Amino acid sequence: MADHDPVISAQVYEALGTALSSFCWYKRSLKRRVGILLRDHPEILEQVDFTQSKRDTADQIIGILAGNAAYRAVTLEMARELATWNDFSDLRSHPDAADLLKVARASVAALRHLLADRPEAVRPPVHPTRRGRKVPAAPDRDGRELLLREYLMLRRSSRPQQRGIKLEKLVFRLADLEGLEPRDGYVLAGEQIDGSLMLDGDCLLIEDKWLEGRVERRHGDEFAAKLSRKGRGTLGLFVSVNGFSKGFKEVYSNSAGFITLDGNDLLLILNGRITLAEALRVKLRHLRETGDCHHPLAKSDEG
Repeated sequence: MADHDPVISAQVYEALGTALSSFCWYKRSLKRRVGILLRDHPEILEQVDFTQSKRDTADQIIGILAGNAAYRAVTLEMARELATWNDFSDLRSHPDAADLLKVARASVAALRHLLADRPEAVRPPVHPTRRGRKVPAAPDRDGRELLLREYLMLRRSSRPQQRGIKLEKLVFRLADLEGLEPRDGYVLAGEQIDGSLMLDGDCLLIEDKWLEGRVERRHGDEFAAKLSRKGRGTLGLFVSVNGFSKGFKEVYSNSAGFITLDGNDLLLILNGRITLAEALRVKLRHLRETGDCHHPLAKSDEG
C-alpha cells in the first residue's frame, strides 16, 4: 500500500533520472535495461516512448514514477539496483568512451551516495498520533512534495512549449491545494487569460511565462494592457520562471497593477518555506506601499 511506502526526496528522483540517461549510449540498450529494472511493472513500460532522446525518455520515466505514490517502492528498488550498476560495456565502444564513462560512473556514484549517506533522502512515511490513534499525513505536504518533484523535472525538460503549458497546470494545482479557488485558462473576447485565483476577496488574473531568457518589458506591457481592459483595480500575478529583465523591473517599479513571481520564489513555496497565499500577501503589501511589482521572497525570508 502507498501509505506504508517510503517518502522519497526530489534529489533521489533527480539523481535517478540523471543515471538513467547516462548509464548506456544506445536507445535500444536503454529500453532493454529499463525493461529489466521495471520487469514487474509492464504498465509503466507501456507508457514510455523509447524513440525520443535518452534524456527525454528518462524524464518521462521519472515523471511516471514521481506522479504516483504507489510507485514509491519500485522507485526505491530501481534506484538501489542502479546505484550498484557496473556494466558500462555499451559506452566503451563509443569514440568518446572516456568522457561518457566518467559521467556514467559519477551519476551512479551520486545516486549511491544519496541512498547510503543521506538518510533524509529516503524516509519512512510520517504518521502523527492523536490520543494514541494514527492519523494520515497532511495532504497539502504530500501534494506540495509531488509538485516540487514535477517542477524540478520540468526545469530539466528540453521542450520549451511543453514546459509553459505544464507551468500553467502546476500553478493552478498549487493554488487549488491552498483553497485559492483557481480558474483554469480561458479566452475572453479573443484574449487569452492563463488563469485566475482568489486571495482575501481579490481576484488575481494570472500570466505564466517560461521563456529561455528573462521576461522583457514588452511582455509586461501586454499583460498591463490586458488588466486595464478588465476594469479599474483589476490585479494580476505575472509568473516567470526565468525572472524579469532590468528594463521590465524599472518600468514597473511604480504604479504597477500586478505582482511578480519568479523561479526562486516558486522553489521557496514548493519547498514549504512559505505558502503561496502568504507569498502573495507579502508581495501585494509591497505593491500597495511602493507601487513596485517585483519583490523577491528571499528578501523577506532572510529575516
